[in-house]
Amino acid sequence: MIIGGGSLGCETAEFLAEKGRKVTVLEMLPRMGNDIDLWNRWVILDRMSASGIQMEPNTKAQEITDKGVGAATEGKPRFFPCDTVVLAAGAKEDNALALALEGKGLALYKVGDCLKPQKVKQAVEDGFNAGLKI
Repeated sequence: MIIGGGSLGCETAEFLAEKGRKVTVLEMLPRMGNDIDLWNRWVILDRMSASGIQMEPNTKAQEITDKGVGAATEGKPRFFPCDTVVLAAGAKEDNALALALEGKGLALYKVGDCLKPQKVKQAVEDGFNAGLKI
């Protein structure tokens, strides 16, 4: 069971399916892969479907038990039995180190998830631009 049907959840689902695992992805938004680029989204969703991955949009996880995941689809309660749960839902910035270093007299450049949750491509670009300033 994967909770979160964004790019991370979809990629993880494909990886696990390739390893022979039966995979279900719960996504609380109406669309799976909502943060995947348009030209790649349909390819990934088609591959997921062909791999037998069960996709459950409009389904919000509410509890994780030792037997599975309790959820609601459009307000209707459901239960998904499973033996493993992967959380791929939501992210937040982690700027604790930057806050600890501020005011220490060092040049400080915030990049990646220190600024905001983002994709690897953007984090690498932020790092590259910070490197140009040094």
